Amino acid sequence: MIVTSDNIGTDISLGRVGLTRVNAMLTQFGYQQTRINWTSADLTRRIFVLADPKYATFTDRELYELGLPALPEDELKRLIEQVMRAPAEWFGQSTAREMSQLLLQLLRGELASTATTEVMLDVLRGQFYDSRLPRFIKEQAQVAHKAGEGPPYVLNDAGIIFHEGGPTVVTVFVNENQGTILKVEEVIGRIAKDLVRAWGNRRE
Repeated sequence: MIVTSDNIGTDISLGRVGLTRVNAMLTQFGYQQTRINWTSADLTRRIFVLADPKYATFTDRELYELGLPALPEDELKRLIEQVMRAPAEWFGQSTAREMSQLLLQLLRGELASTATTEVMLDVLRGQFYDSRLPRFIKEQAQVAHKAGEGPPYVLNDAGIIFHEGGPTVVTVFVNENQGTILKVEEVIGRIAKDLVRAWGNRRE
C-alpha cells in the first residue's frame, strides 16, 4: 500500500478498516479537508463506466484483471483526464498544509504508540519511488515519504526529510499539470534539495 503504492493493498485495508472510520478518525484529529472519497476500485470503475455502462456490474476483481478499457489511446486519455480534473471524481482530497501537519504529528508520536510510530516511519522510509523528494539528496538525507499520482495531471510527494539540520516536513501537491512528468519530478526534487541546503545546519 505504501512502499509500492499498490491500489489493491489500499482497497484491502479500506475494506478491513472501513472508509467511514478512516474519515471519522481524520475529523477526530482535526482534519477538515483531508478525506478519502472512494476506493481505488470505485475510481477505476468510473473510468470503465464512462467508456461503456455495461462495466457498472463488473466486480472489483474483474476490473483489475482488465486493467484499462479497450479504447483508442486518445479516447482513453480523454476519459482519464475527465476524471482526474473533476473534484467530484477524486479518489481523495487534502491540502499541503493538512498533509504536512499529519506528518508532523506522526513525527512527534502524537498519532500512535512509540513502537507503532517507528513502524510507520520505517514503512515510509521504504518507499520504492525515489524520483521526487529524494531525487537529489540521497547521499545526505533519508526521506520517509509517500508519492501519489494520477499521471500526467496529478503528481504529489509528501514526506519527512531526515538530515543534519532536520527533520524537515514537506508536502508538494501538483494538480492540472500541463508539462511533462519528468519535469515535475525534477522540480519536486529541487524543492527538497533547496530545503536541505537552506536548513542544513539549522537545529531546533
